[in-house]
Amino acid sequence: MSEAAIPQPHPSPGQKLHPFEVILRLCAKTAPQPWYPRVYAQSIGISPDALYEYLEDLWLDGLVRKAGGSPETGPGVTLTPAGRDVLDDPAAMRRLREGRAVIAGDRGGIVREVVRRSEKPVVSRILLGVNLAWFLYSLYLAWVESGAMGFLSSGFLGDVDHLDDILARSGALSGQFWAQGQWWRLATSCFVHIGLLHLGFNMNFLFQAGKVVEQMWGRLRFLVIYAFAGLGGGCLAVAMQPQALLAGASGALCGVIAAEAVWVLCNGRYLPRSLAARWRGNLTTNAILIVGISLIPGVSGWCHLGGALTGAAVALVMQVQRFGPSPWRWAVLLALVPLPWLGYGLIEHERATNPHWAPIHRLPNDDPR
Repeated sequence: MSEAAIPQPHPSPGQKLHPFEVILRLCAKTAPQPWYPRVYAQSIGISPDALYEYLEDLWLDGLVRKAGGSPETGPGVTLTPAGRDVLDDPAAMRRLREGRAVIAGDRGGIVREVVRRSEKPVVSRILLGVNLAWFLYSLYLAWVESGAMGFLSSGFLGDVDHLDDILARSGALSGQFWAQGQWWRLATSCFVHIGLLHLGFNMNFLFQAGKVVEQMWGRLRFLVIYAFAGLGGGCLAVAMQPQALLAGASGALCGVIAAEAVWVLCNGRYLPRSLAARWRGNLTTNAILIVGISLIPGVSGWCHLGGALTGAAVALVMQVQRFGPSPWRWAVLLALVPLPWLGYGLIEHERATNPHWAPIHRLPNDDPR
């Protein structure tokens, strides 16, 4: 619904009121009697549903409350003392118009900023650019060495004999590389992609989900979640699949989706019910899609699982850091310190006990498999 869909009660010349302010002023105009949204909507020829989204937001902010009505009028709405204060406070009204929390630090208001405001997804775009640049580097290596078609088609067309070598030179991860001490490939492998289809799917996912989750958590928290999830996915994948050559942003992206789920589960009660239900439905669909993709031969389900578990764990830490009691908000970040060591310990444990690592130990040191 556009803001102009609600006629404005006597604005100043050239002034355009936000629907929130329009509703508050209409409630103030009828006080002490309730204002009836259904009657008002019928009088100006719009659907009452056009008002209910705004009314639910104002109710969640504690600025209006429900009042009695009749079958003809429907339920009424009256201002709360907080609503009257906002009408009298230009600074508070400005925050309301801008989609910010009316009361500074109010958790519900901060949560609702995610749907009321639209921030530029800077981190998501930077990550998208880095992934694309990395792919172009891999494409250059493929073109110089054996032609680009085999690489672009993920090995389905053209010369595929050098594909593993190109991926290895681009920064892909395997158990042999780990055994050689090349731990940094846990990070670089998150930016390596095997062909256009692999890149296109992951980058579309990053573009669509990244801008939403970055808005939810904020830029720095989103970057921390993405980075830890990528490392967590790589740790579990190389521990359980040491003979595979691992590449792609899938682990980090599964962590992003897990972080979105944590945010909705922890903060959904502060959102309009229809929106929270829609988000839960989308998350369920994404989870089913990811599980299905993880079962495809050649796809590392372990990477997806590791990324999702790590992303969820880091998101819980970020939730406490953002909304927890003041003494714990920064201390809780210490919980992130052991995570890299847990990943290292997992890989070394599997390396010592998992029979899949035995062939790795017999390979010469310069064999990348």
